[in-house]
Amino acid sequence: MDVQGQCEFCHQPVKRKQQSVSANVRMHFCNNQCKGEYQRLAKPVTKEWLEQKYLVEKLDTSIIGRLVSRDPKSVWNWLKDFHIPTRGRGGNNKRVGGPKWVPCHIEVMRPAQIDLERWYREEWQSLATIAERLQVGETTVGRWLNHYQIPLRSIKEYRARDGRVPYLKNGVHHLKGKRGVETPNWKGGITPERQAFYRSEEWRMACITVWRRAKAYCERCGEKQRKKDRGTYHIHHVISFKVRELRGVPTNLLLLCSPCHRFVHSKVNVHKEYLGEVS
Repeated sequence: MDVQGQCEFCHQPVKRKQQSVSANVRMHFCNNQCKGEYQRLAKPVTKEWLEQKYLVEKLDTSIIGRLVSRDPKSVWNWLKDFHIPTRGRGGNNKRVGGPKWVPCHIEVMRPAQIDLERWYREEWQSLATIAERLQVGETTVGRWLNHYQIPLRSIKEYRARDGRVPYLKNGVHHLKGKRGVETPNWKGGITPERQAFYRSEEWRMACITVWRRAKAYCERCGEKQRKKDRGTYHIHHVISFKVRELRGVPTNLLLLCSPCHRFVHSKVNVHKEYLGEVS
């Protein structure tokens, strides 16, 4: 069923297919060009409000962007659309052509090095937090850090703070040269035993039972295996393979598609779905 309406930008009549109630379509456009122009001109602020913040209060685009939850570039585009004269980058107020800009700066004092170092290095405040405290942009805070030669935090520092082991220790992988019980995934030396079991008749019959029970459907998401999906459905042990007496028991096995099997063994599975406890 077709629905008659009009373009929100150019107000020309348009005809569109009837959408479902869940789609919640409230606006129609002739084409992507009309939609793009409408979105470009639809601003969450008025010209008077923007002049007050930018010209009178002397806030920069970064701070104004944070006030309205937009990025600084969007604020700069609004200034251009409203024909509001902009200040030069880095405090340079020379303009080429157009009305002359009369500067009226509010001087921003650079904080002392000891304060900046304490906020950034000791208290671990982010650039955004420091910028909001001092009512400046994040780029300005970054320039101050560079001026005082305060090094930026590295990813390695963030990982160490979170308690995660760095990928390298003194330039060497932390698992290099470690074997057996020294590795985190050690299962007691059962790799040859696992390979032998998966070649056994007991495992073959268990797999046949599970596939017949599930009828080629994933027992988590319900997706049916298709011809193109062959080889992507796996037999999953609810209770670990380490428990010998449950290795080939069909009630301890599930048929899972590859995405579901990855989910079950991932950190995203915080509730430990389809993972039994090993007593």
